[in-house]
Amino acid sequence: SPAEQQEFKDYYSRLTDVVRRYLEEEVKISALESTTDELMLKLEALKQSGTLELERETIKNLKSVLQTADLVKFARSLPAFGMTNKDRGLVEEVVIETKEVLPEPTPEEIREREEYHLLLAKRRRKKQLQWTFASLGILLILGFSIAVWTYGFYPVRDTLAGYPTIKLKNKTWISSQYGTPPVKLSTPEVLKRINSEKGSPLRFSSGDYDAPFYIDLVFTKKAPKQQSETSPSEEEMEALQKQKIQELVNSIINDFQSRGAVNILIKEEEITTLSGLPALKIYGTLDYPKKGNDKRVRCNYTTHVFDFDQGGIELTLLFEKEDRYGESIQKRVMDSFELIKEL
Repeated sequence: SPAEQQEFKDYYSRLTDVVRRYLEEEVKISALESTTDELMLKLEALKQSGTLELERETIKNLKSVLQTADLVKFARSLPAFGMTNKDRGLVEEVVIETKEVLPEPTPEEIREREEYHLLLAKRRRKKQLQWTFASLGILLILGFSIAVWTYGFYPVRDTLAGYPTIKLKNKTWISSQYGTPPVKLSTPEVLKRINSEKGSPLRFSSGDYDAPFYIDLVFTKKAPKQQSETSPSEEEMEALQKQKIQELVNSIINDFQSRGAVNILIKEEEITTLSGLPALKIYGTLDYPKKGNDKRVRCNYTTHVFDFDQGGIELTLLFEKEDRYGESIQKRVMDSFELIKEL
């Protein structure tokens, strides 16, 4: 049957490849590309020259196996029953006898073989390293592509590059209570209390104007209310409120200027925080001489002013205008601002 024919063909192909490859590598003759007759002539020539003293019976047996293989492969002949096992035994005898009659290698041949094997081992190691680095490179590219697809290019690139504010954005934030009236605030780092002169406002800060993101939380006390025989009119109250706002704006400008800021632009609006607290938002831009920069850096700042019976609170946030993550950090800080109601 065709299937049986193919099985015998494959069997004899493997069998003859074994003996041909052995003769090519050990006897140093071109056995793989030679026909059966050509190979027999080469072996006879080696025998006559005394280079390879094979028995004539061995050469005859090898010729028989190769001829059977040729018939199976090219004439589609089927070997007789039991012939495959017999031929395999003959091939084994050929290899064993050839190994026995091969002349002892000279020191130079041994050295060449060692060098050859060392070269092969070196090539294998080189190929293994190439595969390792190629696989690693593919994994890195694949991981980077998946991360970019999931999170976006800039967050991934900035995380790998150690962009300062993305490290603040991604780290575990801390919620803490500060000052009087007590407020809760979530920040990338706990705000540190700033030691100030007695009677000065209570101040908590994280970083400074040179930091990637600056947070300043100030608690001010109110002066005791003085009794007045007459209540101020609505116009007087409005004028007084405008005066207080202007004084506050002037104070903020003076503080910025004392730190070296210039080109200060100011806007203001009334807002309500996420927790429902009314506040005055004073915001804008300024140029600040940050350390390590030849030119002043354009920065965004925001000061939220809260007015309570117990006192006032000013929360100032400052970051570089071109910072990709400054706005999201600012929003997260402000969304966490909450007045703690005392029992």
